[in-house]
Amino acid sequence: MEKVSLTEVLKKAPGYDHAVVCTYRFGATIFENAILNDFRAFRGCAVISVLTDVADFARLCDDADLRYVNHRYLLQDVTVGSRVFHPKLMLFTSGSAARLVVGSANFTESGLGENAELIQVFEARKSDGRSPRIFHAALDILEAIAMRWLPADGAFSGHLATIRANTDWLFQAVPEDDHSPALVHNLDRPLLDSFEEALGAGPVEEFITLCPYFDANLDALSEIARRFDPRVIRLITRDRDTTLPVDRLAGWRSAHPNTELKIQLLEYANGEDAGRMLHAKFHAARRGEVVVCMSGSPNCTASALLRKAGPGNFETGLLVKDARRREVSALINAMGRLVVPADETRIICAPQQPTWVSSPTYVALSRVEWREPYLVLDYSPLWNGPLRVALSTEPPVSISVAANQSPLKIMLPEAAREALRKGAVRARLVSEDGEPLSGWRWIENARTGDLPHRFRPNWEASQRDPGKFYLVLKDLVDRGEIKAIIDFLQWMNIPTEGLHRNTRGRRYVEAMRGFSGIPPLLARKVETLRSAMDEFYPKHRRKLESHARTPNMDGIDNFVQIFETLAMALRCHWDHELTNISSADSQIPADAWADFRQYAGICVQRYFELLPILQRFVSGLRTGRGSGNYRPESDLEETLLGGHAMWLNDVALGIQRLTTTARVRTQGGQLLALPFGTHDELELGNLREARSTADRNIASALSGLSRFVGEVPTRRAI
Repeated sequence: MEKVSLTEVLKKAPGYDHAVVCTYRFGATIFENAILNDFRAFRGCAVISVLTDVADFARLCDDADLRYVNHRYLLQDVTVGSRVFHPKLMLFTSGSAARLVVGSANFTESGLGENAELIQVFEARKSDGRSPRIFHAALDILEAIAMRWLPADGAFSGHLATIRANTDWLFQAVPEDDHSPALVHNLDRPLLDSFEEALGAGPVEEFITLCPYFDANLDALSEIARRFDPRVIRLITRDRDTTLPVDRLAGWRSAHPNTELKIQLLEYANGEDAGRMLHAKFHAARRGEVVVCMSGSPNCTASALLRKAGPGNFETGLLVKDARRREVSALINAMGRLVVPADETRIICAPQQPTWVSSPTYVALSRVEWREPYLVLDYSPLWNGPLRVALSTEPPVSISVAANQSPLKIMLPEAAREALRKGAVRARLVSEDGEPLSGWRWIENARTGDLPHRFRPNWEASQRDPGKFYLVLKDLVDRGEIKAIIDFLQWMNIPTEGLHRNTRGRRYVEAMRGFSGIPPLLARKVETLRSAMDEFYPKHRRKLESHARTPNMDGIDNFVQIFETLAMALRCHWDHELTNISSADSQIPADAWADFRQYAGICVQRYFELLPILQRFVSGLRTGRGSGNYRPESDLEETLLGGHAMWLNDVALGIQRLTTTARVRTQGGQLLALPFGTHDELELGNLREARSTADRNIASALSGLSRFVGEVPTRRAI
């Protein structure tokens, strides 16, 4: 056993295609703001599903600040009878690797880094040619959850089918019995029954329970004493973290005179850990030197250990049949020092946690799903009066609907559909006068997580193979997935700060559609991003020149698409080179700096070779050489020239940032500063003023860049 950070386990993981998280409570804010884009285990996932308890889901539905729920990841509530959904399990899969995390940690800020937890991590790789049984057990449990508690046609069932199909190397192989722990649950029988079966009949010498939470009447502890007749029961817990009912200990001892009950308080070995809550759960029975033990989500309560899911919580655990006594001692000793309290009655119990209570409602929304262009709602009980569906769009939308039926099927207005395409939206039922009848519920998007996972190559491979980089990018662009494109470029360490604005995002997608011109054979042939550009640029430049020779009004869209594709490709390569050299040591070697300057010259030179082609194309339209009529009020030049000035400004700022963080060991390290106008200034002015501003900015940029790279042509913009 070793001390690990679950945060580091997820942050430094290899990239995966699919992820499933089962948790009692979900830290949606930290997930969206930090983990989703920054942790490698999630960053490249095409499909992410999060299952949480229904009460926690209701709490999250009141959080209006969440942005990606049921858009970039599925958030699914699970109702377990009268009890709670309490497993702590994470499954990650891809075409080449898989990882399973099982333990006591909820997917919250506390569970990921603040609490003292017990977790176990399992790995599988396609290259090993193995199919560990525990991964099959994990997927079986997830499918059983979907079958028992979730809609058969719901998004989560579809996600599981995708995982099974896309990880055939693991889940369609014969499972191996590799002597790893058994993944157990209480869907069909109580966990203590599984524990007893693994242990076998007969009394045990010692039973150990380490956890924070206990029954108010010690019911689970009484059943342990009855079944296993232990000579000693050791309860290990922590002052201020426990719910151990110290006022019931004397009565329990009187009822079980043949079992010695020892209470031990854990004091962490590291004083810096004093603020950590003990949230780990561990149960073990020792007979001689052999120990059967179980860790995972169950506390020492009747709902966790003695009942099946429904009457009890739904729990998962890891069951080890052949642990050794010294291994268990080492695990506990690694956590800290055990102290026998001088006075058990003075053990300080954890303060009662405030229970989140939803506002009282008349009806309950059990499902709200967007199946474009319709919104489908299931609710109960039926409402007999006038009814409206309120959406949390900006501005809010409220739609009258026919009552006395469920499900409701509503045609959404275009503004609401557009909001659902962009991000997370909530819905609730209200009366005609706006009084809430139900609580909020996040709308389930039928396209949740719908990146092209069935067709795209593995994103990890794209970092090594530029051909695959272009194929993946083409796939995303063809689908119009703006957010997915940004995520992919971030995965490739390509700066994307300027692409988050919606107007540029849409323009970016249209521009990048030109990547479809790369044939697969060429994509496989190129070996580096630079050589890929060497192949890509001449071909598409020839297309532009062909358009310029025979300008046609009907060809404007094609011309702009190719032009912007080439420009964006050059910008991406510039940014990639800048990122590479910016991530180097603070002392950049002279040869690396020279190489960067040389490539900058090539990149910028190619960029400005495009401008005369644009000039010929527009001039041909003006003079009537081509077919169609040119409209002087067209914003073609303004749009394209504005883009040039913006990018050149970005180039200058990028170089300035580089020089503030790195000292260059070479002569001529002084760089340029270009005082550009803003993009808004270009767009707000009329065409003549915009062209004049762009001319000045581009001329200034050329002059500055010429000093920087040495050999850049001094052409002036049109």
